[in-house]
Amino acid sequence: QRREEEERLAREAAEAERKLKEEEEARERAAQEAAEKQAALAKLREEKAQSLGEEPEKGPNVTQVKYIKI
Repeated sequence: QRREEEERLAREAAEAERKLKEEEEARERAAQEAAEKQAALAKLREEKAQSLGEEPEKGPNVTQVKYIKI
């Protein structure tokens, strides 16, 4: 009976260790996926910024309209 109890405890310990390892791997995968998503987003932003070109320097206020009499 003592031997059965020891085997049961060993199985439970192995199962608990396996679960912990799976959870750790899942956390690592989630962190990796988040990092990849962040990198992809940064790349998209960079490409968008390059396609738009640099911001023009501040010039005259283009919202002002001057009327010219004809």
